[in-house]
Amino acid sequence: MMVEKNQDAATEETTGMVSHGERRAHQKAIGQGLRKFFNAVVSEPIPDEFLILLKKMDEGKSEGQE
Repeated sequence: MMVEKNQDAATEETTGMVSHGERRAHQKAIGQGLRKFFNAVVSEPIPDEFLILLKKMDEGKSEGQE
């Protein structure tokens, strides 16, 4: 029985076939990594240069609307 499992694993490795459980585990790991990265980016402060640019754009809008 153990030999059969090893042969199956070798066959999957050479053919590129992955079981449903392995596929779900990979998807879960990717999702967790993306979530961690997103949360790190969201928690970063907005650069001052960007805030200044946004303020200038807002001021330009309000002047054009008067």
